[in-house]
Amino acid sequence: MCFIVLFLFTLPLRADDREIARNSFLRARDMYRSGAAAEAESLLRQAVTFLPGYSETNFLIGIILCRRQAATAEGVSLIERAVKLDSWTDTSPLEARAVLAGVYLRTKRFRESLALLNSLQTSDVYSSEHARDRALAAYGADDVKGADAIFTSALNEFPEDRRIALSYIQTLIRRGLLSRARTIVERGEREFPDEPGFLLYKIALDRTASSRKSDFDLYRQKGGRDPAVALYLLDADNATFTAALDFFFNQKGDESVLLVESLLKGLLRNRPRRMEAIRRIGPLEGEKTVDADGDGYYEEKYSFKGNELETVVIDKNQDGMPEAEIEFKKKSPASITVLRPAGGATRFFYNGYPRLSRAEVTTREGSDEYELIPDALRFAPIGVLPVPADFKLRVSWPTSVVSPAVSKIARASYSLTTDPADSRLPVRKWDLYAGRKTVLHEDTYRIGRFDRVVSYDAKGLPVRGRIDLDGDGFYEITETYVRGTLTRIAYDENKDGRPDYWQDAAGSTLEWDLNGDGTPDVIGRRGPDGRIVADYSRLLRRNK
Repeated sequence: MCFIVLFLFTLPLRADDREIARNSFLRARDMYRSGAAAEAESLLRQAVTFLPGYSETNFLIGIILCRRQAATAEGVSLIERAVKLDSWTDTSPLEARAVLAGVYLRTKRFRESLALLNSLQTSDVYSSEHARDRALAAYGADDVKGADAIFTSALNEFPEDRRIALSYIQTLIRRGLLSRARTIVERGEREFPDEPGFLLYKIALDRTASSRKSDFDLYRQKGGRDPAVALYLLDADNATFTAALDFFFNQKGDESVLLVESLLKGLLRNRPRRMEAIRRIGPLEGEKTVDADGDGYYEEKYSFKGNELETVVIDKNQDGMPEAEIEFKKKSPASITVLRPAGGATRFFYNGYPRLSRAEVTTREGSDEYELIPDALRFAPIGVLPVPADFKLRVSWPTSVVSPAVSKIARASYSLTTDPADSRLPVRKWDLYAGRKTVLHEDTYRIGRFDRVVSYDAKGLPVRGRIDLDGDGFYEITETYVRGTLTRIAYDENKDGRPDYWQDAAGSTLEWDLNGDGTPDVIGRRGPDGRIVADYSRLLRRNK
């Protein structure tokens, strides 16, 4: 089957296939451009099923999916696939690589983005947007000098693109190079007098309250909409503060956890103003996010209900595959799910943070659920817990988290339940001792009851097995193992606690107990021809 799939991918596109695929792509592209993204995606997915090796369909699906953060990882994969297939009919391969570079930049894959953009620098498709992205990618890749050089060159090469200057100012402020930032702000104001973004940064850099007030008025007149501007007016006169606070809420600044925290932190020394801001915020309800780079995709998402924090999603690289998902109950983490380096995820359940009660490891093959010995293992990736009542809302999630290894989890557990993704395979529950599997309970038919139990020795070899055929809790079959090998099977059909007949593992010898005394009366031996020859001599001797 794998060979057939690979063969199909290597076949050249026939003229009629290419025409059908291209027509579907063109229709879908028109739908997408008119705002019908869902319908376009549906049509493209149908086209991909009959012609998977066509770049255009894979590419456009990828672009559509990347608009949704939850689907971004699949979208990036499809765009990568389209570039690799290189079977374009309408899109320039260079333009496709530029799009891929932009997606890499958005998902914090800075080095990959920079490499692609560097390769496009001398091409016809290289634009001011690519220059800006290239500088941001260099900055993200910790090449600060390179980023400065690219920004400086881009300001001169593409003087008409104000976004280059705005992005450069932002990086300079983050690095604390305020004098250089002021110079770019002044240049931007001269060259783009209608752009409110330069006024925002000017307000952020202004040293005097009076100039910030006049710039704030001008910022609003020019159509500025960033609620963050209010954070620089917290010490202004009452009228200006009230106007700034109104602006903050009118522009939905309270939907950002980062801005709410910054607002209230900035008002710590002015209790009346802080209380007014708290009153305006009201009870914490619904979703609030952190979008630190302002690209419209969150790095953190918080869900509140009744002024209590319920869930937190940490997605630092904005690819829809969160590094962590945290569920809160009674102001403390009830569970934390983290991605595993090798793929899949581990969900840790708590019985009073940071004491673990359970751990569930999920992979493509299925799930393994560990029940932990009380207080045998702790996992505390969150150093300081949020306190919503004090508006300390954010979770300080570390850059890298080392969660307990599976072997460590197993040693701290008393049971393990494995549930394969393949529904044809049984669910198995293991009793554990110091990480060693001692007893297996098997749900062969996946109906919620264990019909087979096997005991293991200290070396991990099976010793004895029992099987319940009808689910009544009585084990009709007993298996005997010697050095891990099945040697004998006993059957108790009348359920009186004594076997009615036995057979060896190979089925070559069978023994029957006809009078129920627990010992064999008749022995059957299978011959070379497969027929069983019964020996009644024991029974006859007993009946004399």
